[in-house]
Amino acid sequence: MSDYPLASLDPQFYELEGEKYGMVFDCPNCGVPGGVFFTNSIPSNKNIRPAGIHWQRTGDTPETMSLTPSVKMYGHFHSWIRNGMLSVDSLFECLPK
Repeated sequence: MSDYPLASLDPQFYELEGEKYGMVFDCPNCGVPGGVFFTNSIPSNKNIRPAGIHWQRTGDTPETMSLTPSVKMYGHFHSWIRNGMLSVDSLFECLPK
């Protein structure tokens, strides 16, 4: 339906002891932040496995990142993150900013 550069959605990494183990980014429709946890950290690819749902990551920057499986931001949208692009494939469930 719509593609958005992940870098344009104010991505911020969750960091612990020099490892980036997740990321928060804004909904492109309403601006509310939502986040994901990575199975493999940046830069060392440590298998951190935080509690809850987590995503397999390739790419180390928002411009190059891909995540598997797809991302569902409840109350907002369903999407895929591939090669630095957030590809929303559902109608937005939230009000626009």
